[in-house]
Amino acid sequence: MLYLMRNKMKAVVMWFIIGAFLATIFYAWGVGSARRGDGKQGGNWVAHVAGDEISAVEYERELQRMEEQFRDLPAELVKSLNLKEKALEGLISQRLLLQQARKMGVEIPDEELARSIQELPYFQENGAFSNRAYRTALSQYFKMTPIAFEERQREGMQARKLQDLIGDTAKISEKEIHQAFVARNEKVVVEYALLRADDHRPAGEVEEAAAQEYYERHKEDFRTKEEINVLYAYLTPQDFFDEITLTEGEAEQVYKENESDYVQPEKIRARHILVRVPRDADGETLQAARKKIEGILEKVQAGEDFAELARLNSEDSSASRGGDLGYFEPGQMVKAFEDAAFSLRPGETSGIVRSKFGFHIIKVEDHKDAIEKSFDEVRSRIEGELKFVEGLRHARRKAMRLYAEIRKGKDFQDAIKEAGYSLRETGYFSRADNRITGIPADLVRAFNEEAFAAGADGLGGVVKGDRGYLLLKVLKRKPPRIPILEEVRAKVNKAVADEVSRENVRKAAEEMVQALKEKMPFAEAAEKAKAADMKITEPFTRSESPVSPDFTKIAFTLTAENPADRIDAGTEQYVLFLRKRLPADESSYAEAKEEIQRSLMEAKKKRLLSAWLNRVRKAAAVEVNQDLLDRI
Repeated sequence: MLYLMRNKMKAVVMWFIIGAFLATIFYAWGVGSARRGDGKQGGNWVAHVAGDEISAVEYERELQRMEEQFRDLPAELVKSLNLKEKALEGLISQRLLLQQARKMGVEIPDEELARSIQELPYFQENGAFSNRAYRTALSQYFKMTPIAFEERQREGMQARKLQDLIGDTAKISEKEIHQAFVARNEKVVVEYALLRADDHRPAGEVEEAAAQEYYERHKEDFRTKEEINVLYAYLTPQDFFDEITLTEGEAEQVYKENESDYVQPEKIRARHILVRVPRDADGETLQAARKKIEGILEKVQAGEDFAELARLNSEDSSASRGGDLGYFEPGQMVKAFEDAAFSLRPGETSGIVRSKFGFHIIKVEDHKDAIEKSFDEVRSRIEGELKFVEGLRHARRKAMRLYAEIRKGKDFQDAIKEAGYSLRETGYFSRADNRITGIPADLVRAFNEEAFAAGADGLGGVVKGDRGYLLLKVLKRKPPRIPILEEVRAKVNKAVADEVSRENVRKAAEEMVQALKEKMPFAEAAEKAKAADMKITEPFTRSESPVSPDFTKIAFTLTAENPADRIDAGTEQYVLFLRKRLPADESSYAEAKEEIQRSLMEAKKKRLLSAWLNRVRKAAAVEVNQDLLDRI
């Protein structure tokens, strides 16, 4: 075997090693065919692919890698990506590709494997392969033996070689290249008008017949949710403060045992410039980022304004503030950044600092020493905290005793009043309400659930909060129902008017399009259609969106024979008219040809690989352990 290496590596390299180690993911295939098989459940596998097993550990590792890759995106967008499915798809595709590579006799000679490992930057020192660095990386970061790593590397190379063989069948003609050049570079100039539904609202009152007709068509839209009105009492720690007496020295003892809690930590104010580096970046990306940060550092060291350099170059959200991060304490930043920042004096600038986000240059602007507060300064605060904790215990005990009495048959209102607490009503609310009159925000959800779960007697359980306890009883319930027209008359009338307005503006837009095709001047047609706004665009290409992607898409369908069209945006309509089509500048074709050919070839290779894998998938036996997947 090749047993190649081992030595100390900086922790910062770990992310790049992991990124290089993980196999390529393919996103082009749907999960439908992966649900075949006899549906066996159980086992620590997520899929069987033509006899090869994909373990739950392997799946979870890949899912975590993908989640980390998209961690900076909004949660809703990440959810829409369906990463669980994508992770499984990728692993299945990897297996199929490797199986086919072996079946077709794709081999990786030992010399080629060794050379590929030796060329990885993660295993090099001073630009040359290091046996010591290799062995250290495998033991500390990969947690793998050289034999296992080399086998994984060989498999990845086999899969890539098969990809290359499939991709080598791709051909791009001169005609395709030129068509792509024209599509990228031709431009249009469009005049457009914006029509708003509000400008086409019907005059006068909504007719009874129209309201009745709309109501009959949309009755379910007006169905109410179940609502309840609840009587409740809120027991708080403050209700018991008069009953609580702290022992002599109790507060001082707490102070002595927790002195570090009463120290205002040191803090600094700093600016930084960040050049981001993806965690799975390859060596070329890493080098480009380092070159960029080194160039910025030279300017900083030459005396250029740090804040201005941050505005122009930083890839952090603080760039607009000149890189200003404000004041921060130890523990609020990632360790590498924090260690570098707190080692600087005000006015000093760091060298290049590497963190999990990328490369930083840091400048400290101010430093405030830690301040230790005396017992006298914090005494009232400690006593208040002690009383609150003890008061919360009193509130819990009292709430549980009252609840027990009521459960045994005592009237809810009598029990609460005799105990000296006030009763309040919430007013009607539904399950969907996230605000309930009188209920603290942090207890609304639990209160809502407890109230709607109450039995026939209306008594709910005790609702516990960080600042008190709630006792509750449902007074009245309103079941879901469809209100009569008179109860929702205002809503119906508005809905009818909105519907008519949308129909009116659509018709106005259609008529304007037709008028423009019949050579009516644009301004005249727009005025007749009650346009709210008119504009003429600058020349733009298919990759630019003066208004929206749909606007660009429609604009490039316009021709001299069909010069006008509209975009339906519901309450708004855009009417477009082609003013000019500017052909691509053929003088730049020769210069752009190579890049276009490369782009088209890459896209065609991906399509070929996708189609090839689709055929393989259809013929392969793929079984998914859906029960386990649902629990991960």
